[in-house]
Amino acid sequence: MRNNPTRLNIASAAGTFLTLLCCLGFGPVLAALSAIGLGFLINDLVLLPIMIVFLSTGAIGHQLSSRKSHGQKTPLYLHLGSAAVVVVFTFVVYFQPAIWLGVAGIFAASILDLRLRLKKVACSTDDRCHATAPSSKGQSS
Repeated sequence: MRNNPTRLNIASAAGTFLTLLCCLGFGPVLAALSAIGLGFLINDLVLLPIMIVFLSTGAIGHQLSSRKSHGQKTPLYLHLGSAAVVVVFTFVVYFQPAIWLGVAGIFAASILDLRLRLKKVACSTDDRCHATAPSSKGQSS
């Protein structure tokens, strides 16, 4: 299977969000996990490596997207900063508003990455994106 940055980013965002809901004790998610025999996932010591895997997957997706599609690192840096905020404020110093701010940053990084890729595709078919400034050669002052 080819590395598709869009699929990696979607899987990362969904997995991070689900893992975070477990960490924050969201009742319906905890009940569903317990009902299907995955109640051991409620432990933060189990959730930390799972969350790190999902966050790393997102970073890899943003890196691939940057390299293959648009060439900008902004979504990757936003994702890495937001991922650090989520991990620190979930597992080191618990502060729920900062956690949700980090989650918003992760989703914002994915949306920014998608917009940059769509802009690149649109510019590849539009001549106005490739227009250059008129040259001043041959003009005397």
